[in-house]
Amino acid sequence: MSQKYRISAPQHITFNMHTVIKPQTASCYTVTSLYAKDFTYNLPPERIAVRPAEQRDQSRLLAACSTSRSISHHSFSDLPALLPAQSMIITNVTKVITARLEARKPTGGAVEILLLEPDNKHSAEDNLAQYALSRWKCMLGGRNLTADMILAGDANGCSFTAKICEKFSQEAIIEFSWQPSDITFGELIERAGNMPLPPYIKRRADASDAVRYQTVYARSPGSAAAPTAGLHFTPEILAQTEARGIARAELILAVGLGTFKPIETELIGDIVMHSEKIGISLAELQRITAHFNNNLPVICVGTTSLRAMESLYWFGVGILENRVDTEGTEFCVEQWTPYERRDNYPSASEALNTVINWAISNNLSELRGSTSLLIAPGYRFGTADGLITNFHQPGSTLLLLVAAFLGCNFWREVYGEALKDKDYRFLSYGDACLFRRFADK
Repeated sequence: MSQKYRISAPQHITFNMHTVIKPQTASCYTVTSLYAKDFTYNLPPERIAVRPAEQRDQSRLLAACSTSRSISHHSFSDLPALLPAQSMIITNVTKVITARLEARKPTGGAVEILLLEPDNKHSAEDNLAQYALSRWKCMLGGRNLTADMILAGDANGCSFTAKICEKFSQEAIIEFSWQPSDITFGELIERAGNMPLPPYIKRRADASDAVRYQTVYARSPGSAAAPTAGLHFTPEILAQTEARGIARAELILAVGLGTFKPIETELIGDIVMHSEKIGISLAELQRITAHFNNNLPVICVGTTSLRAMESLYWFGVGILENRVDTEGTEFCVEQWTPYERRDNYPSASEALNTVINWAISNNLSELRGSTSLLIAPGYRFGTADGLITNFHQPGSTLLLLVAAFLGCNFWREVYGEALKDKDYRFLSYGDACLFRRFADK
């Protein structure tokens, strides 16, 4: 089992059977004492998009600038002209797997199995390439499910058994075996599984979702949900951004179902943030850091890309301040790490160059880690000048991130404008936003 670099944190307490880190400075208590009820809004059900726009780049695009407090309305096809020349967009190239499996109990009762992540330290891609056996953390839907129960399923010439090794409420560790034995686990779920549409899309996935609930640049399988801001991009849009001198860099954040989980606590400080895995090549990190070295704008495509970049930044800060362990080659960023300080923030260039030097000293061509980073109002961004994203669920941690990026008052104005305009569609298959922290051109 590989060790991880883990940024040290001040104080650990136990909350709801999980270990969380509570910040100690006065400014941090301001963040943790925010009320979750202040980060919600009324979303009429009919405004939730249950299917994507007919063409990806014909989604609408709301552009908002937090410095000028301006709002304008566009088509997503206008995006290349709205981005500054010589800027860089950072995309999450994770690929959604057909993670939803239908199975039966020994009594014949129906069970739904949703793959979350592998139950080991290897990448999802490595686990999907396994033969014979594969263990995954899963979410189960069904009644009277117990540890040691063996579930069975079959579809499209394949069959599988799923042994419940451990069970915690709706989550479980499941060991899969399957026939035919000469196919990989990835091939099994490709034949037997379905796309895991978000819970607020009240329909079964169909053949069109296999294409549209996937970005055109997806290449690294392992996510249980799509990085939905990227769903609007087309090869033509990517070519237009490149023609304007806008660079594109790639990273991986394996999106988990925690992204859909509503805030269930009264105070922001009592949230237990979900963890997601990050991967980026050293070469791509060097390209991104060169952009910061030259003081050029960086725009993250999606909250997942933003969360990954900010986590890399805080890992660099941890190295600079000697707050990481000295063993291992993986990093881990905790949810409250950024709120431990009040001043003396290193630049993105300084922090990321530190990460690069660490990777080189460890002979790494790829960086891997995990993040539980919670971005909420009071957070100070270290990397992103802009964010391309969708409209997010009321009372979600993604809406907290938007409120932190735009400001607690301006996010309401932006969402209010979109709700007032009857044509905007919300959530995963809905329309897009471009949020800028740089001045209007």
